[in-house]
Amino acid sequence: MAQLKTLAPKKQQARAELKAFEALLDGKGKGGLSEKHDLLPFFGANEHLCDLMGMYNPNIVDYKNISIAREFSIFGDHRADLVIGDTKNKQFCFIEFEDSTNTSIFNTSGTKATPDWSTRYDHGFSQLIDWILWIENNRGTTAYAGRFKAPLIQYNMLLVIGRDRDLSDPSLRERFDWRSDSVVVASKKVHCITFDKLYDDLNTRLKIFGG
Repeated sequence: MAQLKTLAPKKQQARAELKAFEALLDGKGKGGLSEKHDLLPFFGANEHLCDLMGMYNPNIVDYKNISIAREFSIFGDHRADLVIGDTKNKQFCFIEFEDSTNTSIFNTSGTKATPDWSTRYDHGFSQLIDWILWIENNRGTTAYAGRFKAPLIQYNMLLVIGRDRDLSDPSLRERFDWRSDSVVVASKKVHCITFDKLYDDLNTRLKIFGG
């Protein structure tokens, strides 16, 4: 089982990794990126960039002592692609990456004029719901305390999927944003963003850090 490890972010390294992320999106990403073959290997090799994703939980504040783990076993068969934690303040962000093809978020079905939510999106979102269930059901156990280095944690969830270009229709963008802004599961916020939004947010975060 992957263990949380402490990683102090290095701004210069994070900046280099952000440029590599931009190159991935602008290069191979134009044709779509696979979760298994492109995205997970990339983020697995660029941990200083991953470190900054803790910003999606605003209560993660101890950035000099961030805990990070990839392919992190929550409980049972449930594994988070990435976990960022502020163990001092007992705050965590659990992250799921899905792919970025033109049908990652919405998919036209039959003769319907309104696209349906894709099976890929629903799969990713459902995983986050399962994570919440397992975390909440295991509160107070030795396994819980061992995994998170605390008897009780606060956390939120992040799903990263698709590209902005697939939301160029204002009605699709409205549906995507509304679901992300409005859906709360067991009082836990579930953020959903595109890989373009992830890049923009990381770039902004680095500028704040003076990177």
